[in-house]
Amino acid sequence: MEYRIEHDTMGEVRVPADKYWGAQTERSRNNFKIGPAASMPHEIIEGFAYLKKAAAFASRFSVVKTPRWQLAKAAAFFL
Repeated sequence: MEYRIEHDTMGEVRVPADKYWGAQTERSRNNFKIGPAASMPHEIIEGFAYLKKAAAFASRFSVVKTPRWQLAKAAAFFL
């Protein structure tokens, strides 16, 4: 396999030549479990998606000074 040398604040790191990522991503791949074996269960990921959607929805209404009870009701709709 061919490699290229990438640089970051920690120095040099070898990255596979056919990959588009840089030094920090390669360091993460070497130091942390990434991929199917280390992935979160689908239900957890789906739960985070619902939470983020509810937060975005509530945030949109908070700009117009919507009362808190309405924000809570809107967020609960997505749970």
